[in-house]
This record gives sequence, structure tokens and C-alpha cells, in this order.
Amino acid sequence: MRRADHRVVKPLLTALFAPARRQSIRDDLIELGDGRRVQLAPVTPQDAPAERSFVGALSLNSRYRRFHFGLRELSPEQSRAMTEIDQHHHVAFVARPEGDSPIVAVALSCATVSAA
Repeated sequence: MRRADHRVVKPLLTALFAPARRQSIRDDLIELGDGRRVQLAPVTPQDAPAERSFVGALSLNSRYRRFHFGLRELSPEQSRAMTEIDQHHHVAFVARPEGDSPIVAVALSCATVSAA
């Protein structure tokens, strides 16, 4: 199985976060529909606390839609499972605003291999 080509993945994930009005002056920033500029980057194990904060800040309805049950907060084990990934079969990105703001979006994709 091939590794994800970030030149292809980045534009696709841009559409998930919000319709971008225009590309930012900096090539690594994307401007969201509300004017915020974010950097799209692969998730790392260091993102675990930010991931827990992001999920904790979601509404109950949003958490239910993401996890399919009434999750209150991510456990440390769930947080590790979402951030300690191989970026090959399991790919994840976060959107970080400029500065030290918390992450504002997370996109995950998992590939399954059929035995057939």
C-alpha cells in the first residue's frame, strides 16, 4: 500500500475544514471561511493533550457524531490511539491557528486491507 501523498491530501482536507476563500501568503497556511488562518500538519504524539482539549470542547452532539456514543472526554489510551499512528494505514491531520491557539480541526482516515 502506498503512503499518502501530502500534495494530494492537503487540498482534499482543506475542503473538510471549511471552504477556503484564498490561499494565504504563507504557503503552509490555509485561510478558513471565517478568516482564521491555520496550518495543516500531520498529527504527532505531542498533539495528545491538544487532541483531548479539542474533543472536550466539542458539544455533546458533535462528540456523538464523531464517536457514535456519548463520550465525555478522551481517555489517555484513546488519546494515544489517535495521535501515535503510522501515517501509512492510519492518517491524521490537525489544523492549528497561527500562534499558540488550540487545534481547531482534526481529520482521520483509516485503511483496511481485505484478505480477499
